[in-house]
Amino acid sequence: MVGEVLVSFRTRIVPSALLALLLAAPAFAQDAPPASLPGLFSRILRAFWLQAPPGKQGNKAYGKGDYEGALRKYAQADAEDRAGGRPADPALPFNAGNALYKQKRYAEAAEAYGQALKQLKGPLKTARDSAFAARAHYNLGNAHYQKGAAADSTAADQAIGDLREALARYKKTLQLDPENRDAKHNLERAQTLLQQLLKRQEQQKKNAGDPKQPEPSKRAQEALARALQLAQERRYAEAKAVLEDILRADPTAASYRSHLKRLEDVIQIQKGQTPAPLAPRDPRGLQKGLGI
Repeated sequence: MVGEVLVSFRTRIVPSALLALLLAAPAFAQDAPPASLPGLFSRILRAFWLQAPPGKQGNKAYGKGDYEGALRKYAQADAEDRAGGRPADPALPFNAGNALYKQKRYAEAAEAYGQALKQLKGPLKTARDSAFAARAHYNLGNAHYQKGAAADSTAADQAIGDLREALARYKKTLQLDPENRDAKHNLERAQTLLQQLLKRQEQQKKNAGDPKQPEPSKRAQEALARALQLAQERRYAEAKAVLEDILRADPTAASYRSHLKRLEDVIQIQKGQTPAPLAPRDPRGLQKGLGI
């Protein structure tokens, strides 16, 4: 389930000088309003808290399922920030990413989440920054997972790349928020789907008789058997060493690189424990936001 609570936007404080200027603004004749009246009227309403800023209007549109309307408001809020010389608000691209994700525009959503992380700028100084970064990494992982899961059979390399990126983002989430159960859950799903794609890709190469993959020598086959036995005993580091040695020594073992990659993933991500055999379903939903 996608989180419906979005990151809140910072409060816009109207300087007293601007407020005085707005209060002193002359009235316009109703029969001949100037071109700038709508914008001025909107600023006056905001100054008296009678109209929400565009970011909050975007959140309201998002809550109603009007994702395109939400995107327009987030873009408007960003444009006003730039025009006013205000620092970039990472909540804007984060929430835009959520609206894009809802529309299954996963590539654009990934770009938006990446922009939100860039706008944090520098080391994470507060718990609030860390919490926001954890959510952004998590949602970015979901976007890459969906891209990888949706890729057709002709784009296997792209799908594998997206799934590896998803794994990296879920791991980063867990570094920032070790108790995030959704990230742990999705990490296992992404790992399982990645293993399936790698296995399928290897089988396709074998079926196609790829000339770049020579038949493994007897020595290479014995090394693979030994590595698989060690892996079965959960001695993953030893199995990895066996494969690395044979890959260095025997060119015919080149097809075993996918086995080595899977072992490296198990060692790094599963920490020595075999992942549960989960079906490649959709990952758990986007992380809910927090106030920034």
